Amino acid sequence: MPGPNRDSVPARYVPPEAFYRDARPAPGEFTVKTLPDGSRQLLAILPGDCMCTCPIRPHASPSWEFNEDLERPTLTPSIRVSDPFDKSELWHGWLREGRFVSC
Repeated sequence: MPGPNRDSVPARYVPPEAFYRDARPAPGEFTVKTLPDGSRQLLAILPGDCMCTCPIRPHASPSWEFNEDLERPTLTPSIRVSDPFDKSELWHGWLREGRFVSC
């Protein structure tokens, strides 16, 4: 079985309506969605084509801090995505200053 993806890609903001309309967002594309209850999520296509959903604080744990900069976004802590079936790591890294960077 292959190991986790170690690629890094630049982040590119896409408005929510375009993110969902596009049949295949590209790695590095992200959007920020506001839910009906007022909470927000950052959704992104990570290197290796896996998708993540990161609730933005003050959402209950787990959640992430977001610097609110759509040009050079930073999200903390790191993002780790695992296969839902075998729990193997697909990608682990950071969104820092506008770039998804692998650990």
